[in-house]
Amino acid sequence: MSSSSNLAIFPNDNVLGVVGRFIKSPVNFLKEMEAFEEPITKFRLGPEHMYYLKDQDLVDELMKNWKVAQKNANKAAVYAIGNGVIFSEGDEWKHQRRVLAPAFHRKSIQGYMDAMYTHADNYVTLMQEHHQQSPGTPFELGDAMYDIAIRVVRDSLFGTDNDDDELAVVLEGMRFLFQYTTIAANPLYPPLWFPTATNRKVHRYYRQIKEITQRTIDSKRNKPEDGSLISMLLADNEDGSPKLDADNIIDQVKVMFVAGTETTSNTMAFVLYELARNPEWGQKLKDEVRSVLGKRAISFEDFKQLPILKQVLNETLRLYPPAWMNVRRLGEEATLAGVKIPKKARIWFSSYWVHRKPELWENPEAFDPGRFEPGKPVSPYYSPFLLGPRRCIGDQFALTEATVVLATLLQHFDFSLPENGNYEINFGATLGFKEPLKMVAKPVF
Repeated sequence: MSSSSNLAIFPNDNVLGVVGRFIKSPVNFLKEMEAFEEPITKFRLGPEHMYYLKDQDLVDELMKNWKVAQKNANKAAVYAIGNGVIFSEGDEWKHQRRVLAPAFHRKSIQGYMDAMYTHADNYVTLMQEHHQQSPGTPFELGDAMYDIAIRVVRDSLFGTDNDDDELAVVLEGMRFLFQYTTIAANPLYPPLWFPTATNRKVHRYYRQIKEITQRTIDSKRNKPEDGSLISMLLADNEDGSPKLDADNIIDQVKVMFVAGTETTSNTMAFVLYELARNPEWGQKLKDEVRSVLGKRAISFEDFKQLPILKQVLNETLRLYPPAWMNVRRLGEEATLAGVKIPKKARIWFSSYWVHRKPELWENPEAFDPGRFEPGKPVSPYYSPFLLGPRRCIGDQFALTEATVVLATLLQHFDFSLPENGNYEINFGATLGFKEPLKMVAKPVF
């Protein structure tokens, strides 16, 4: 182990660098690099030299320049998820983001709230029926959050009328392809043309999702715009030119299914999990929700009357940032903390560890929504949706959905963990639980 000025060198385990260590536990591997005094650590995965930034100020400096901090999209990931707004670069990314922006304006998001409430309310009915049939038995809440999220994305962003069988294919396929992007980041993983069982599944899901999405696009052509994202993208520019070609529209649909389902559903599950483990905050939030809403449906005007819910969401995102590990590839040579990093080098950083640094947060491992009490300044080191020009375009959509769904569920139920309800965290493409979250839902009226 050696270091020089602001750069530490992580020792190789063998000729493959630290591939084995990373695959065994990516979160512990990053934790080991956090232990270095230097702000930058150089390490090797297979043939590639990479750099880890533990200093959030350096990350912010890097992220402000989107021409330098480019997405780390390998060919396999782009094939699986598409060259949409997540992976595109340069002028193409600027154009895509500009085209998509109206779908995420405040007025548009308010228009999606009916779908958010409808699907949350459907699960209120299902949980009430479950309680009547099997009182005191756990409900598959993690699966419910994911089902709500996928239906909200379908209805509010795409307005499709796909049947449940097609929805199940998209749901299963996008979840698999999303996780695959993490596997494909391993420099030793076989290329897509190699006929592994995983690669064959990738190609099958790719074809199925493209066919379903293409049918949806075809059904909307030459029809009045219905407020959905696909309709908006199919509308021509003022000069008659298309906003995006057909393949890129499909890519955007895939991106939104990925970004709007796994991450949001996991965040909602983490909220309910932490409230059950911290009953004092659980009671505060239930009192707030039930006092403001009574038995009626939530409206956008209610949001300002739910400050505790906002605090709880912020604290949950601090402990469990969806994009917990990020990688960027330099578009040109950069100098950070006096260290010259070559063009095309891959830069790693972790919101998860920044959010848990004792030098930045008091008692960082504790669940304490009081950190985000109204009037208190938000820490500049809080970045669950990243910072800079490539901040998540759907952050307000996700927060609105989480607010509507959680308020609706807490309005009707008291949640508790079953005995031995300790769940392990899965550090995959996003943060989640290794096993689906099960909770006891007791109706309050």
